[in-house]
Amino acid sequence: MKDIHEGDCGNHTGGRALLMKILRIGYFWPTMRKDVMSYSQRCDACQRHCNILHQPGETLYLMVSSWPFMKRGMDIVGKLPKALGGKVFTLSMNDYFLKWIEAEAFVQVREKEVISFIKRNILTRFGIPAEITCDNGSQFIGNRTTNFCEAWGIKMITSTPVDPQANGQAKSSNKIIINNLKKKLESKKGKWAEELSFVLWAKRPTTKMQLVRHHSR
Repeated sequence: MKDIHEGDCGNHTGGRALLMKILRIGYFWPTMRKDVMSYSQRCDACQRHCNILHQPGETLYLMVSSWPFMKRGMDIVGKLPKALGGKVFTLSMNDYFLKWIEAEAFVQVREKEVISFIKRNILTRFGIPAEITCDNGSQFIGNRTTNFCEAWGIKMITSTPVDPQANGQAKSSNKIIINNLKKKLESKKGKWAEELSFVLWAKRPTTKMQLVRHHSR
């Protein structure tokens, strides 16, 4: 339980997700559900950095994505504590169908970094998405990024300043990444860029992520 929860491939997942991970790799014992739930609730890092909701509940609206890698949400987080190479931002893209996340650390995020990220992490690995949802940041709506997306037939959908929740999928994914980095690093915040790929790696082997491997074949 300790190795899967907080080891090299651990992601400080909650009790139910931890239980499913342990079952998938072939372990079972009669009291495992009770033991796993109790173990995750006693984790100090999870208790310190768990989500605390301050907003009242709202009506949920369906965001339709008909197939894997069709629709993606893109967002930036920063500034973060300065990491190796002066990196203080993350740029991430999240798939609406499978919740598969691609993220990378940057010193700064301009149009050329956005375009390079899409080419390197999306187009050459998963193909051309039909839609990308993002906010109104200049690096997303500038001429260079707009022309690039038009050339590849990608529709850019921007959320309005009064309704940033329209890009809630990407923002939710970023929150998960940041919280998991906090749990893993705690006082070693300057090493977040080095740990980012391990956080993504630990998040991906979930039930939904198995569809990615099947789809890619």
